[in-house]
Amino acid sequence: MTNTPTGSHVTPLTTAAKTLVNQLPIEATSPVRDGDMIAAGGTVFHVSRPEEPTAEEEPSDAADDLVQPAVLTPLALCQRLEFDEDVQQLAAETDDHETLIELLVAEQKFIEALRVRAHGWANRVTVWWGVQCVQQTKPQLPDAQQQALAAAVDWVAEPGESLRRRAESCGEAVDYGGLGGCLALGAFGSEGSFAPVGIPYLEADDRVTGQAVAAALLLAAYQPGSRGAEERLAGFLATGQQIASGKVVPPWET
Repeated sequence: MTNTPTGSHVTPLTTAAKTLVNQLPIEATSPVRDGDMIAAGGTVFHVSRPEEPTAEEEPSDAADDLVQPAVLTPLALCQRLEFDEDVQQLAAETDDHETLIELLVAEQKFIEALRVRAHGWANRVTVWWGVQCVQQTKPQLPDAQQQALAAAVDWVAEPGESLRRRAESCGEAVDYGGLGGCLALGAFGSEGSFAPVGIPYLEADDRVTGQAVAAALLLAAYQPGSRGAEERLAGFLATGQQIASGKVVPPWET
């Protein structure tokens, strides 16, 4: 579902299963209102649309409205991320993301498991996880990449509009590529407007942060000249499992 200052809209992402709005099938983008019911991929959502910022408004410097991903079934998530049919088949056989990740790891589908993990948390936790994993590899980064990484670290420590915009600036300086640039994009796409300051409000795709963090971790695993990429990916997933199980707690929750 996409939210804009003028309203909310839902778009079917696959033709394999019908998307229903108030029990009626839709074939293309359809507006939805507060109280509407959406059924997709075996999951039912009830729309609750709070007051949105106007095109002229910038989000306040607050950390209480970070994006929490919609609760999707494993199959619905894999369909949304456009995974291959063999992964979707695994997803159809389980009811929770943790089991799906375990099944993917058992089949050595580390990249797919990484992407599932990256889309299962609120954006602040996702970026924090990505930062922890990247720093484990002790990368040697050019100054601009180091600044982008630092911007993501600063935003995680104290999320808000000013530091989010700093992540935008530092990420843009490296074309949102590389380890630091991807993590900076994850921070920038976490909340608020995706448009430059002074431009009408633009809602970011809610997959931006997860995709950016997953990209950073793939770059970290496959750094030039490094060996054991699969071991690194497995290590990143192990760190994620410790967070998911509560064995490792984000510092702002302690």
